[in-house]
Amino acid sequence: GEMKCTLEGSGDLKNIDPILCTLICERGDRPKLPNVCSGGDVLCTPFKKEELKNWLHKIQRAQYDVLRKWCPAVWKK
Repeated sequence: GEMKCTLEGSGDLKNIDPILCTLICERGDRPKLPNVCSGGDVLCTPFKKEELKNWLHKIQRAQYDVLRKWCPAVWKK
């Protein structure tokens, strides 16, 4: 969640709202979590854990893309 808030320019992660299934970022933005919440709880079944891993992979890919765009010299050989 921390990386998601930061990449969106929303500051640090403050909390998670399991009822709305969103992150609560420092600047008030509320990025949606993948479909991992039900009844006011974040579910931790193997399937939901896999969804969170996939979501994290997408966030890491976005981070990689940002770094590649902003710091092209790092990627040149």
